[in-house]
Amino acid sequence: GVRTCSGLATREEAVPTGANIGGADGPGGQEDAHPHAPTRAAAHVTSVMRAVGQAHVQTGAPITVHTHPHSQSGLVAQKVFAEEGVDLTKVVIGHSGDSTDLDYLCALADAGSYLGMDRFGLDMLLPFEQRVDTVVQLAKRGYAEKMVLAHDASCFIDWFSHEGKVAAQPNWNFRHISDDVLPALRERGVTEEQITTMLVDNPRRYFS
Repeated sequence: GVRTCSGLATREEAVPTGANIGGADGPGGQEDAHPHAPTRAAAHVTSVMRAVGQAHVQTGAPITVHTHPHSQSGLVAQKVFAEEGVDLTKVVIGHSGDSTDLDYLCALADAGSYLGMDRFGLDMLLPFEQRVDTVVQLAKRGYAEKMVLAHDASCFIDWFSHEGKVAAQPNWNFRHISDDVLPALRERGVTEEQITTMLVDNPRRYFS
């Protein structure tokens, strides 16, 4: 579609059977870095990001970077990675789904990176309806090809007890996208082709 402004849940066919997606630093060959600052990352974080960028250039491993969208640190991450020669189309800007700022999100996507709409179920950080509506608005603007969906869920976490997690965040589980998010997207006009793009085609390109 035409663009009008400047964690990943996947189906089985997203990555061919037998594909080697192991990498240098963690499952799926993803390198992790964490810039959490409004205009620049702390020196030690920048050093780690530069090392991650250099590893990517040497190995081709894709990168997922944890960001703080409210300070727009995804832009900082992209700047550092670009300086190291990183292919930004192989970068997922994690936690982008915590933002409803379409100008910020479009800027990240226009630079080439995938938007990690990756905290579905963490309604305390951004309510479900706002997360869904942001994906819908981006899809309408032609950005389905630049989004990946995920829950940021885990089998175990020591933030609180299992009972406490269920009480505080009842939708934070591995069924939430299939059971709740996809139906909500369809109801709001997101097409099956766009859903397949986000769940299958984008992860395949990311890992290819």
